[in-house]
Amino acid sequence: MSGDLAGLLLVAAGMAAILGVAEALRLGSALPCEWTRKWVHAGSGLLAAAFPWIFASAWPVVALAAGYVALMAVSRGRGWLRSVHGVGPVRLGAYFYPPAVALTFAFAGDHPAAYVPALLALALGDAAAALVGQACGSLHYRVLGATRSVEGSLAMALVVFACVHAALVQLAAVDPLTAALWALHAAVLATLVEAVAPAGSDNLLIPVVTAGLLLDVGRRPPEPAALSLGLLTLGAALALAHTRHTREDRAGAPLPRQP
Repeated sequence: MSGDLAGLLLVAAGMAAILGVAEALRLGSALPCEWTRKWVHAGSGLLAAAFPWIFASAWPVVALAAGYVALMAVSRGRGWLRSVHGVGPVRLGAYFYPPAVALTFAFAGDHPAAYVPALLALALGDAAAALVGQACGSLHYRVLGATRSVEGSLAMALVVFACVHAALVQLAAVDPLTAALWALHAAVLATLVEAVAPAGSDNLLIPVVTAGLLLDVGRRPPEPAALSLGLLTLGAALALAHTRHTREDRAGAPLPRQP
């Protein structure tokens, strides 16, 4: 109990530092809100990835998640933390993120080789997709009314692959080739989830489905059929995006930037 309380204080201090840096960057630089928001997204995810070594039970993580959701709601209502909320409509992703961490920890926290890469897929992979898509996205595709960029999706797949591979080799002593197959499987799955999840729900779904997949590492080999289907689906989406880009480019119609 005392260890969990100390962990709560440590994580609360870490989150305060992450939010403080974001506010300092917003006030002291010309960085757009999307960059400070993704700093908080990545920083809080990296902090949460350490939870298996900080907490012995799930209740402190649930308490932290509830407190963070409350902080987001209050700060939004009072106009605080502009580095996270910015201006405009409510971003639901900020409210999905804490429950995703708590849920993933509840069923995978005692399996760091599944929990850690699942959190990194959200913290780093999703952030890479958004930032690369905004900075250099030129090929776009639409799923369920949301616009994604091919460049952003590829960036996410590469980051997730690297995170999962490193975690499996270091935390589960999986041989590099087998780890690469699982990492490819996880990268395709997480990228597809990010592409189709509506209204910020990717923040909830990415770590949950990634951890669910990686819990099978060591119990069975990667499923070739599922991996092949995922690769074909992702490849079809990218091909359609390229076709649409070429058609609209010839017609002279401008392409939207990834939001």
